[in-house]
Amino acid sequence: MAIVIAASVSWAQNPVPPTLDPKPAPKPTPAPKPTPAPTLKPAPAPKPAPAPTLKPAPAPKPAPAPKPTPAPTLKPTPAPKPMPAPKLKPAPAPKPTPAPKLSPTLKPTPAPKRTHKSGRRLERLGPLAMRLTDGDVTIETRIVGAPDKIHVGTVLHWVAVVSTPLGYEVKPHRDPAVEPFRRMSAPRTTEPKTVGGRLEHRIAIDLLVLRNGQRVIPQIPLYVTTDKQRILGLNAPALRVKIARLLAHENNPSLKPSRGPVSIQHRNWTLIWSLVVGGSLLLGGLIAFVIARLLARSRRAEIPLPPPRPAHEIALEKLETIRRDGLIARGEFEVFSLRVSETFREYLGNRFGFESLEMTTSELIEELGRYPISAFPLVHFETFLHQCDLVKFAKVVPSVGEMEELLRVAQETVVRTMRVAEAPSRSDATLPPPPSGNEGAAPREQGAGR
Repeated sequence: MAIVIAASVSWAQNPVPPTLDPKPAPKPTPAPKPTPAPTLKPAPAPKPAPAPTLKPAPAPKPAPAPKPTPAPTLKPTPAPKPMPAPKLKPAPAPKPTPAPKLSPTLKPTPAPKRTHKSGRRLERLGPLAMRLTDGDVTIETRIVGAPDKIHVGTVLHWVAVVSTPLGYEVKPHRDPAVEPFRRMSAPRTTEPKTVGGRLEHRIAIDLLVLRNGQRVIPQIPLYVTTDKQRILGLNAPALRVKIARLLAHENNPSLKPSRGPVSIQHRNWTLIWSLVVGGSLLLGGLIAFVIARLLARSRRAEIPLPPPRPAHEIALEKLETIRRDGLIARGEFEVFSLRVSETFREYLGNRFGFESLEMTTSELIEELGRYPISAFPLVHFETFLHQCDLVKFAKVVPSVGEMEELLRVAQETVVRTMRVAEAPSRSDATLPPPPSGNEGAAPREQGAGR
């Protein structure tokens, strides 16, 4: 029993290493089992076997216990060396199955042409030409007259030729979008031509190149009207255009340094002669105008002017007009007094040569005091003007007799103070009359005669 327990303990301390299963191998070979010791059988499980249960010894009698016999010393059995795991070679990858060779009598099938929808086919006719076939309608777009290298600023002539059956009509969109190009003209159409029993419609647009690089002229909408008045909406194929750079041969294109302003002297003879001729004509016209004015003035001075009308004639004519207007009969005393006063003041100014219409009554009497008037004293003029002012400003209502007397006094004063012989010009009337007593005598006699 002791030998079996010792062997179990030794086996538990040095167990056999487990078998390793390498993952990469598809089918790993199991490791060989370790050979058991000749005298001991290995436990079926790698786990240590549990120790056997010992029954307790019966309690000794009170007699003295005998000395325990020492257990025999057992040498531990050396554990077997673990077997190294066998090296496994990775399985080779499976070789790809070669494609079956074609029979020499079979030819490769060509790539089908691009189709958009049922019945539509798109073909490339060249670097700048495309063709779209949609049923009975064929649309070819191309760039006509394009240079070998297209640069920014080049005007491209885009042309679309639409082939339709007889009786069809084709109209382009009025304002198609052509970005990144600029449309330089509206879509132009020509009269359709009959070619091979079909109609060919031609549409042209001028496009301006704005950017370099690979650019695409977009699809242009077209409206096709069939012979049954059915409208079809089709798009002209787009074109891909390569725009070359203007500085393609320079590695580092940059602006060249400025050379500065350049002095350019040029004599503009056209401007010089224009200024000379224009100045001469202007100067000649000015001289002719001055000479004509001088001649006209000299001729005007030679023609004698008619003598001015005497002041008393103008005054008597106006007073007679006032009397015939019938203002007194209508009771318009204020208007009557105002007109008589203004006529009388105007006569005094023309007679003695001063501006009397803008003067007050006091200023007028003071101005008359500077002239020798023998026909009437100054009080006579002052009284007459005050009567007129009472009606104009004080709103005094006079009688009919007073108004008739006012008119009569004005006429009499004009007649008695007029000149015996009127001067031939107005300039003489501005001078005061000579201080002689003959001026007032004649009017007085005329008044006495009346």
